[in-house]
Amino acid sequence: MGRVGVGSRNGGTLVVVHGTDRVGTISWRRVQTGPTASNLGPRYRLAPEFRGRGYGSQGSDCWSATCLPIRRSNRIEATTEITNDG
Repeated sequence: MGRVGVGSRNGGTLVVVHGTDRVGTISWRRVQTGPTASNLGPRYRLAPEFRGRGYGSQGSDCWSATCLPIRRSNRIEATTEITNDG
């Protein structure tokens, strides 16, 4: 699995690729929760044909290793769609 990323302190996107296939994206944004506190909110989108193969888990590991060390945050906050069976 490879990745290409762009971003800033307040958000960005990683493109998840496998070989020459674009598997999906992981984007994030900073959510200000107080005068000096903030959360990071990741959003994962995988192409339907790549779901259920572990790319979401690998992408999460990649995102954590890439983004968390350089973006200070008080917590990570993620939600899911009610229709997400995975």
